[in-house]
Amino acid sequence: VSQSRYPKSYHYSNEVDMINKIVTGKTAKQIREEQGLEKGTSIRPYLSSEEIYYIEKLQHTDVGMVIAIPDYYERQKSLKKYYGMLKKQNTKQLAE
Repeated sequence: VSQSRYPKSYHYSNEVDMINKIVTGKTAKQIREEQGLEKGTSIRPYLSSEEIYYIEKLQHTDVGMVIAIPDYYERQKSLKKYYGMLKKQNTKQLAE
């Protein structure tokens, strides 16, 4: 496997921001700014349990997708679709 196939160090923060934005509509930096938090402070205490649930689901899915779907925008599109499916399933389950 060539070195270019391995994710770069900045990929992790890009992925986290992408997932945060899918679920909350904001990056971690934006959430920190709104809450008056210092750089590097965890935003988890400021998220709802539902947001944390969806973020964790998308993170687990994204782990395999980083290699399987190298294109960031294709991954983002797939994760948005998956998030929509999860939300729809949960809404349906709550209604039953």
